[in-house]
Amino acid sequence: MPFLFGLWTARKVEAYFVFHGFMVGAVAVLIYLGLTRLGPEPLLHICAHFLKLLGGAAGGYLASNSAMARKRPVSSVFGGQL
Repeated sequence: MPFLFGLWTARKVEAYFVFHGFMVGAVAVLIYLGLTRLGPEPLLHICAHFLKLLGGAAGGYLASNSAMARKRPVSSVFGGQL
């Protein structure tokens, strides 16, 4: 889910796509920690938190690639032969 929300959030910004996606993952971690009242966690939950951060950042990276494709002029897509 952080990947999808990171993608959705980062598509709406103009810059720092990966940072915004990463922050979505960080909010997901904070929500989980708030729900569990900062109780002790097994190692797998800590790994899951890392994957939430990574998934959000990956969503932001994908959004940056699609933003670059939207800004690319049409002539560069066809190799300048229009």
